[in-house]
Amino acid sequence: MTMGKMQRTKGAAFERRLVRLFKEELPGPDWKRGLQSRGGGAEVPDVDGPMFHVEAKHQIRPNITKALEQACRDNGNAMKLPVAVTKANQCQPIVSMLLCDWLKLARAYKESLDGRIDLAV
Repeated sequence: MTMGKMQRTKGAAFERRLVRLFKEELPGPDWKRGLQSRGGGAEVPDVDGPMFHVEAKHQIRPNITKALEQACRDNGNAMKLPVAVTKANQCQPIVSMLLCDWLKLARAYKESLDGRIDLAV
């Protein structure tokens, strides 16, 4: 099934929004949109950053499992964690990742707190 111009435009706007948000909340190395190609070659993430291979989907009813499977399949960098950021229309975005990767982040977070647990945002 081919994607129409309106869907591509909506997807690109969502990717740009994520890049802005990541730059604000996680400053440091560059966050940028991946250069999407229609030809063969290496797959690039929708959003490229220092620690995550991000697949972004903004659809009426995004398939979270397929988005995460794509992130895992296309991730060519063992140093980056595959993540899917999905957003259904009129809903908040959802971040999905493999449990084993989430546990890595949780352990690192716990160790960085030196025994303190502070979940304030």
